[in-house]
Amino acid sequence: MRIDVYGKASLRPTRQGSIEPAGARLSREHVEPPRTFKHARQWINSIEQHVPASLLDMSIDRVTAVNLLDELVPIPRKVPETGSRIYQRLATIFNAAVIDGLRPDNPATPICRELHRRAGRRKRRNFSSMPHRQASAFMQRLQEARGTSPRCLEFAILTAARTGEALSAEWAEFDRGARTWTIPAAKMKCDERHIVYLSDRALEILDGQEALSRRFVFPSLAIRTPMRWNGRIPPLGERRTASQFAAAGRAFALCRHRWIHGVRRSKRP
Repeated sequence: MRIDVYGKASLRPTRQGSIEPAGARLSREHVEPPRTFKHARQWINSIEQHVPASLLDMSIDRVTAVNLLDELVPIPRKVPETGSRIYQRLATIFNAAVIDGLRPDNPATPICRELHRRAGRRKRRNFSSMPHRQASAFMQRLQEARGTSPRCLEFAILTAARTGEALSAEWAEFDRGARTWTIPAAKMKCDERHIVYLSDRALEILDGQEALSRRFVFPSLAIRTPMRWNGRIPPLGERRTASQFAAAGRAFALCRHRWIHGVRRSKRP
């Protein structure tokens, strides 16, 4: 058994000098420091979960371009976006190995075009947006629903915030007097601090949430952590625990098959 850099146990043994420990070291020393814990964990976990063990256990100086290509092709065919990220992360690991003198070249470099050709071209799709004619009725029904979940979703819509920004909002980020919400750079996709000016209704939502938690505006039932959800607009008018809310996959009839991120794209044509 081994313990990885995040303290998680694994029953599969790891060979010294193979790709997996090299990736874990690179993640620990160079990926984690400038990023959030969640992103750093995803960086190495995506490799461990999707790359075959036969490749992970191979000595890093013995991996050839052909080995890498054969093992990676099934991944972007199954999960295109994840496959693309895994290729980039493995290329970074091999670049570090070249710098450290562990191998003379990067086997990921010559396979880039062939990997995309074999995996097949994928269609890029935007999140489905809500037709602007439905937005007014949806917001009315949203305001009538009780609970923290509807309030968080309404707040995200009113502030045009991303899902994660609204879910992780903390009281220290708000200035009621100035009517502003200052989102730290660490929470922003562009890594820059962002200031949101709050409407009267957004301030009303904050007033209603104030007694629930000292830290998070939209806490889970555990209070110490923010809520989570799976991206789809949840059913309204139902009492749900945090785990049930995170698993809610069906939207009510007005917003069927709409994603929360897509609400930010709702506008008149």
